[in-house]
Amino acid sequence: MSKFRVLGWMMVFGLLATAVACGGSSPANQEMVSAFTQAEATELAENAMQGFASGDYATWSRDWSQTMKNGINEAAFLAYRQEVSKVMGAYQSIESVTMAPSTTAGYVRWVVVANFENGQMEFAFSFRQDGKLVEGVFPRQLS
Repeated sequence: MSKFRVLGWMMVFGLLATAVACGGSSPANQEMVSAFTQAEATELAENAMQGFASGDYATWSRDWSQTMKNGINEAAFLAYRQEVSKVMGAYQSIESVTMAPSTTAGYVRWVVVANFENGQMEFAFSFRQDGKLVEGVFPRQLS
């Protein structure tokens, strides 16, 4: 039952993030461009995941746009974190941070694969190609 609740929360995050990062679909051959370097994206990911691990909403959402903060408040974050922790256990480390194309034109995603006690999750952070604030978060359980 808790696995379904985690999936439900993931869908809520995905729907909120999709609403925030609205726009047309990107072409299949869209060039991946980001205002971040690999090192900057990794630093942002490490900060966010430390906030996730400790339950510190201010740290988790430090680099979010105001629209994201308005869409996903602290109570929603804490409830989601609790559901993830029930299924995945404690956060342990980041496996990788890679740039990926977005499904929305003018956006790019930095995809974080995170290790938890009971498997891995992916957190795809969406940014405007010329921006440095998170406009969407798309989590999914990998294992």
